[in-house]
Amino acid sequence: MIVISGTKLRALTAAALLFAPAVRAQSPRGVASPPRFDAASIKRIDPGDPPPRFDRARDLEPRQHGRYTRRYTTLKSLLANAYHLPDTRVIGPAWMESEHYTMAAIMPPETPDAQVMLMLQDLLRERFQLKFHVEEKETAVYALMVGKNGPKFNKGVEGRGPAISFGLSSLEAVNMPMENFTVFLSRWLDCPLIDLTGLSGGYDFKLDWSDYRSDPAADHSAALDAGPINSMELVSADQTAILRSFARVGLRAEKRKIALKFLIVDHAEKVPIEN
Repeated sequence: MIVISGTKLRALTAAALLFAPAVRAQSPRGVASPPRFDAASIKRIDPGDPPPRFDRARDLEPRQHGRYTRRYTTLKSLLANAYHLPDTRVIGPAWMESEHYTMAAIMPPETPDAQVMLMLQDLLRERFQLKFHVEEKETAVYALMVGKNGPKFNKGVEGRGPAISFGLSSLEAVNMPMENFTVFLSRWLDCPLIDLTGLSGGYDFKLDWSDYRSDPAADHSAALDAGPINSMELVSADQTAILRSFARVGLRAEKRKIALKFLIVDHAEKVPIEN
């Protein structure tokens, strides 16, 4: 069972940070300057080094109080995380998916999640000498909507979650806003899942697609417990099963085309500048 809890899920919902003016701290001279980590390190991993063993506590929850760490990660994954986008909406040189890095940063424990992401954005721009722009493209998506008989789940209890736990063929959400859910699940679908339910607040629900799977006997445990960091995946063959299971909780997904924004990397250095 894999559990994704509050901090990571809260960060996933802040996609507006990419397209809205950043909150800037003022320097003593009155010139705007971005918030920064107290200390940060990004190191390129030798291509011959094997990935570390998957560590659920550190690799699924990169923020731990006053530290933010990522192990055996790619620049594409770091950018997707920093700008709250699925990996598929970050486009750049091929090495951004093959070169791996270790990152560690320190900040005051009380730093808000949104500010941590601004600090990460600034760090990546500086260390990788990034230049990028944003493009809007007509894109195939799955539009998540409420079924004709309404949702079949309850409002979450205030003060709990949000959190998601994954089994081999199931998913359970606690106090989960639909916006968080769709952004998170998009990572395992061939098209982005977009929230058009109109539902506000958090909800408790469970999806079980075990009897929809094309190969019920397949053992998918390796995808949950091993493999290179940041490559944890639901098996793609289960995608149709997952989408069909929405009906059990009074939801439905419809294929559409809508305009989405993409982050296009124009320039990035493969080796980050000195820490």
